[in-house]
Amino acid sequence: MVDHHFWPSMYPGIIVGLVYGAAIGGLRAIVLGAVGGLVGTAASYFALRALGVPSGIATLAGMIVASLACAAVVVAIGRRIAGGADKAPT
Repeated sequence: MVDHHFWPSMYPGIIVGLVYGAAIGGLRAIVLGAVGGLVGTAASYFALRALGVPSGIATLAGMIVASLACAAVVVAIGRRIAGGADKAPT
């Protein structure tokens, strides 16, 4: 179940995804990065709750790592679908 800490916990993941997308460049990368960051942090939120890890700096770090990884994957998939996989990020 989602409690009142769910959405505030999603903000760092969205921000990490936005920053990652902005670093890649382009509106598509920014949007895909934000979506990937949200998906990654939500998945880690539920996984860490299922494992019984208490809230704290460890959960925040885990959520940030997961959001960055998922943002990178979603942006890479979006670039491949759009045909820009051969371009190096700038």
